[in-house]
Amino acid sequence: MRLYCAGGAFAAMVGAVAVWTVPARGEDGDALWMGWLENGFPNDAVLVAQNLTSRAAVVAHTLPQKLSVPTDIDVVCGGGGNYDGYYMGVSMVLSRVNYLNVHRYAGASAGGMMPFEIALKGELQTLQEHLSYGILMAKYPGILDFGNMASAAALQDHHWRLMSDWMTKKWEHNLSSLDGKIHLALSCLDPILPKLVMVSNFTSQDQADHAFMGTGTMYETYDGMACSDGGAMSGKKMTPLFQDKQRGQLIVDLMATTQSYPSKYSLSEYASMIQKGQDDAAEFLATGKCSCATGKPLAITYCPLGSKTSSNICEHA
Repeated sequence: MRLYCAGGAFAAMVGAVAVWTVPARGEDGDALWMGWLENGFPNDAVLVAQNLTSRAAVVAHTLPQKLSVPTDIDVVCGGGGNYDGYYMGVSMVLSRVNYLNVHRYAGASAGGMMPFEIALKGELQTLQEHLSYGILMAKYPGILDFGNMASAAALQDHHWRLMSDWMTKKWEHNLSSLDGKIHLALSCLDPILPKLVMVSNFTSQDQADHAFMGTGTMYETYDGMACSDGGAMSGKKMTPLFQDKQRGQLIVDLMATTQSYPSKYSLSEYASMIQKGQDDAAEFLATGKCSCATGKPLAITYCPLGSKTSSNICEHA
C-alpha cells in the first residue's frame, strides 16, 4: 500500500477490512492540513520547493541532445509509499527536457498517485504539498500521532482522503485532461477473485476520488467493487506496464531506491529524496545507467518497444 507496505496488503483485505482510528490529535492536524491546502503552504516548504525547482532546471540543462532513451516514451512508476519523493525528482527532470515527449503515465499506489496529482494540479502545488506534509509530521511526533508506524500510516491515509476529496473538487474542471494520459492500477474483487483494474478515464469528481484513493489505500470501493492498493496485482515490482506496445517505457521502481521503508519523513529528508531522483534521472538519461541504490537493482530502467510485458516485468525481446 501507499503507506504501510507499498502494495502488498490485498490478501489481508480479502479476510477482513481494517478499521483505523485516527488519534485525537488528528483533529488539530486536520485543521492545519486543510488550512495549508486551501490558503497556502508554510514558508519553509515554499522556499525548499523553489530551490528544488531551480535545481531541476540546472540538472536538465546539463543533459546531452542525444539521450539513452527514444524521444517518445511512456513512464511507469511502481508502488513505494513516501518514496514518491524520488519519483517527483525524476519527473521534474523529465518535464524539463524539451526534446523528450512523455505520452502516458501508469502507476500503482504512490507511483500512481503522484503522477495523477502532478497532471491534475501542477508540479509546484504537488511539490509544496508533499514537502509541507513533512513539516506536519514533525509537528506531531507523539506515540499516538506520527511517533509509531501504525498511527503514522493511519493518519497519512486519513489526511490523503481529505486531500483527495478537496483536490478532485477544486480541479474537477481539469479531470478530463487526464483521460488516456494517467493510468491508475487498482486491485479489485470481481466479485470474489482479485484482478487488476486500470483506470484511465475520469468522468466525475466522485469517480476520480475513488480511483485515486483506490490505487493506494487498504480499502476503497470503485465501480461497485471492493478494491485495494494496486501494487498487489501489478507484478512483483508493483509496476503496471503498458501492454499495447505503443512505445518504450521508462520504469521507476521506488522500492529499489533505498534499504529502509519510511513511515514518516521530515522536510529535509523528502527534499533529499527529490534531489536523488533528479540526479539519477539525469544520469540515466545521459548514460543509460545510474548509481541509484548500491547493491540493489537499478531504480530506473528502460523497457524497449517490443519487449514482453505480460507479467508486468520487462523481458527484453
